[in-house]
Amino acid sequence: MITWNRIRRKGIFLLPGIALICLSSCSNLRQMPSGNDTFQIRFGKSGGFTNIPMEYMLDGSGDIFKIQNDTLNAGSVSRRKIRKLKERLTELDFEHLDVSDPGNMTYFISVTTDAYNNTVKWNDQTDNEPLKEFYKELLEYVKP
Repeated sequence: MITWNRIRRKGIFLLPGIALICLSSCSNLRQMPSGNDTFQIRFGKSGGFTNIPMEYMLDGSGDIFKIQNDTLNAGSVSRRKIRKLKERLTELDFEHLDVSDPGNMTYFISVTTDAYNNTVKWNDQTDNEPLKEFYKELLEYVKP
């Protein structure tokens, strides 16, 4: 026979179990970038009047994340477009590109692959139009 005291004692163990199940079933809607991609492009800018940095990360699967206090999904690109971006990096000879020209407003692109890791920084007066065009192309993939 089940008595009230017996139910209450079992409830002590049942309640934390239910709470644990409820907490573990809640999912975080924010996706985190995977850190083990062999291809990654980080790009953005910093400086200016407010000096608030803006940074995005495109991973090998095509997901774009905005990096701030939290990491938020900011779009995605197809595998075809990723191939095109890789071709553009080859055209720019990004692996060997040596641009370090920070200014009041500094723009940057950092590429990590199995073969290399390179970061370039420039400002509005830097004379490298192909690099600036590539940066604008990357920004077109970011959703507002």
